[in-house]
Parts: sequence; structure tokens; C-alpha cells
Amino acid sequence: MVVIWGGSHLRKDEPREGPCDLSRGSNWAGCLAALPPAYRVRIWTMADASQPTTPSSQEENALTGNVVPSVFSNLSNNLSPARMGRYLIAGNHDHDRAVQFYLWNVALSEAFNLPLRVMEIAVRNQIHRVLQQHYTPNWHQHTGLRQDLTPRGLANLTEAENRAKERYSICTIDQVVATLSFGFWSGLVDPDYERVLWRQYLRAAFPNLPGNYQLADVRKRIRNANWFRNRIAHHEPIYDANLTSYYSDATTVTAWICSDLAAWVRKNNRVPAVIRMKP
Repeated sequence: MVVIWGGSHLRKDEPREGPCDLSRGSNWAGCLAALPPAYRVRIWTMADASQPTTPSSQEENALTGNVVPSVFSNLSNNLSPARMGRYLIAGNHDHDRAVQFYLWNVALSEAFNLPLRVMEIAVRNQIHRVLQQHYTPNWHQHTGLRQDLTPRGLANLTEAENRAKERYSICTIDQVVATLSFGFWSGLVDPDYERVLWRQYLRAAFPNLPGNYQLADVRKRIRNANWFRNRIAHHEPIYDANLTSYYSDATTVTAWICSDLAAWVRKNNRVPAVIRMKP
């Protein structure tokens, strides 16, 4: 029998055929992976039938319940031994704990989505406004902008324009902005652009930046957040990173742009709670 619960909602599903038939040797690993991370799964045996169905507080706080021994082998075979080896070391070579660390890593990646997403979009929009003010509303077509970009920045812009043309037939500034990667925007706070842009516009883009902070302080935080974001995007382990530091990077940059927005992110994201769920 499988008990699946999410938040305060609880239902008991009898074993059944299909992709979630966990009791009959079917693809239970796929079922676990398909469930939203907010849900908790516990494998029950027939001996558990007399136990209460409401999860205890300890179970509510756990990322997983009793893990059947072959879960790790299944994950290792399908996701690669090298990838799962990191989690095996974290779990002191205990297969059950390795799976718990893997699930914790997934939960962390999901939780960081909100603070990183908001920071990225806010930074992008602020730099977009700076470029419009300094060059022209359609700054991507401005000769001066193309001359000021580094070779890498120009290559990123050209690639985004081509992708926008393929997707939308025409290439408007809004489509280019939406298509450009965060690597382009984070690259624009490099020292190459300090004289061109940031001596004049740093405080306009980041109005809440402390008085003694400079472009280097902004660049460090944004670069850190971008590196961490890319690790999550490539499904890499983040459980062993300095999680509180990267959380601070994302929320601090957002606060430099808009303190109310940062406060909303801090109130509504789950990062601190998920960090405390370490197996």
C-alpha cells in the first residue's frame, strides 16, 4: 500500500496497475520522480496496515520515508553511477541515505527557483532600462551599443536576435530581451562596461545599493547567483554548496533593486525551511 500526502491533504491509494503500482515491482522509481516535490511518499507493507494513516511530524518533515533497498541501484543505473556517487558519499555509503540526499537536492533546487527567478528578471529589466536610456529604446540595433559590447557579448546578442527571428519572424526589442540568456545580462556588469555604463547608471539601476558599495560588489553577487543558477539548470548537486550564501546573493541583489520585492520573496519562498530538512 502507498500513502501519498501533500501539505495537509492525505489520501490512501490501494495498490493498482499502472505507472504508480509501487507494490508489484513496477516502475516505482519513475513514480517517485513524477510526483511533485511537495508530496511525500512512504512505502507501506501489509504489516503497516494497522498503523495510523496520518503522518507523524517527523514524517512530515522528512523528504522520504522507508526507502526500499533497490531504489539506489535503479537511480544509479539510470542516472549514472558517477552522478549518484556524490550522494552515496554524502550518505556515508548507506543507500537509503543516499536516496534521501538526492531527494533533498531536488527539493532544494525547486525551492531556489523563486528567489533566483525574481532576481534574474529584476536585474534583466533594470539593465534593459539602462541600455534604453543610454542608447535608444531599440538598443539592440544601435551601432554604438554593438561597438561597446565585448566579442562575447556581441555574439550572445546576435544569437538571441537570430533565435527571436526564427521564433517570431520579426525581431522586436521585447523579443530580444526575453530571448537573451542571463549570461548576457550578468556579463554587462563586468569591468569592461564600467566606464561606458556604470559610472553613470549604477545607482539608477540599483537604487538601494549601500553608499560605499561599487560595481565590483554588484558583479560578485550577480556572478555568484548566475553560477549557482546554472548548476541547478544542469541538474547538478547543490546540497553541499554554501546554500545560505547563495540565498543571500539572490535576495540581496533583489533588495538593491526593490526592497519590497525582496521582502515578498523572503516571505514566500521555502529555501530556509528546505535547508533545515537535511537528511
